[in-house]
Amino acid sequence: MKSLLLAIALVSVGTLAEAADFYGISGSRIHGAEPGSMLSNWSPKVNVTSISGDGSTIAGSTQMLGINFDCASQDCSSSGFVWAYEAEQGYSLGRLPETDYPFANPKRVEALSYDGSTALVSYEHSFGYASGLVHGETITPLRSSTPTDEWLNGFAMSADGSKVVGTSSTGPRMWTAEQGMVALPSIESAPATRPSAISSDGSTILLNNWNTYAGGAITAAGFGTAVRFTPDGELFELPADNAAGTSRVAASSFDGSVVVGSWTPVMTMDGWFKSHATKWVNGEPISLEMGGSSVALDVSADGETIVGTLDFSDPLTDAYFEPIAMLWANGKSYELETMLRDKYGLGSKLDGWKLTSATAISDDGRVIAGNGIDPAGNQSAWVAVLRVPEPASAMLLVVVGCLVLAMARVRAAKPANAL
Repeated sequence: MKSLLLAIALVSVGTLAEAADFYGISGSRIHGAEPGSMLSNWSPKVNVTSISGDGSTIAGSTQMLGINFDCASQDCSSSGFVWAYEAEQGYSLGRLPETDYPFANPKRVEALSYDGSTALVSYEHSFGYASGLVHGETITPLRSSTPTDEWLNGFAMSADGSKVVGTSSTGPRMWTAEQGMVALPSIESAPATRPSAISSDGSTILLNNWNTYAGGAITAAGFGTAVRFTPDGELFELPADNAAGTSRVAASSFDGSVVVGSWTPVMTMDGWFKSHATKWVNGEPISLEMGGSSVALDVSADGETIVGTLDFSDPLTDAYFEPIAMLWANGKSYELETMLRDKYGLGSKLDGWKLTSATAISDDGRVIAGNGIDPAGNQSAWVAVLRVPEPASAMLLVVVGCLVLAMARVRAAKPANAL
């Protein structure tokens, strides 16, 4: 009986240890549906920029190195993608339907709606940039009354796709279905800033300085300070954890109360300073990582789980190391690859991989996506799914524990000479 219970316990623990999965996604797997794919027979680089709130879909861009087209930045070798990793399926982002530039190609996906059905896409054409919302076969340009000779980029989107923030050639903008693209109210007080993120509920906008180290506005909190913008038109500075530093923001919790990014000491002409992954809670900075150069890139809806990257390279000594994908939670920092191997038993699936950055996390914090080097040496995408244990497996382990405890009590109560 004891042997049987031990066997059941081991099976149960093994089941719980495998309550995670890993998906490696090379550029060649998603590249076939992208414009220009016929021109390349090698695996393009993949850069993951976002994940849907429900964790089902990732998005970003692929880049076919060595191929250039006649585009504004000579970077039309980049192409946006949306990929449902479990189904191994993407969908076409099409071309922006505007007659002034009918050859606008999808360069990059900036954000996804909660269920992944709507994508905010940056398009590039021979005269500049434009953005659109792609939903199924429908593409909605975010231009409205903006003059066609102005470039226009959308950078972030609320979870329901109803609000987009971005920048035109004349300043920061916000798009809604009712108003189109309009100037942000009271934004004149921060003319050097650019919207970089919006909270999932659409209530809070995060802005970074256009140029952190040159030409940026000096504020009371420091040089190049990021700001948090609320619906009532108030701007709140998000200072560095050092009065002489700069701050950069990347994402926020669902309601915008927790913001993540990094802060860096002011750079001098003869020095180099490391950035420090940071979260701001109600505007107060808390450094997450002080070793190497680190950046927080995304955060779960409740603000508790943060992902990013850590780099120990030093340009002053020409020392180079591959960056490390990181996770911060419960006041601790974790190397994500080590966590997936040791805690979740994914060693065999990670063989040959190097996870270099964790760029996106689902609302519930259980699905993480990022970039890495695959076993073939290509920069590819990856998704780690930290699944909740199946109820049956969890209950089995509880039952086994109770039986083992009961047996121990029976043995303790049995007389020493009992058979």
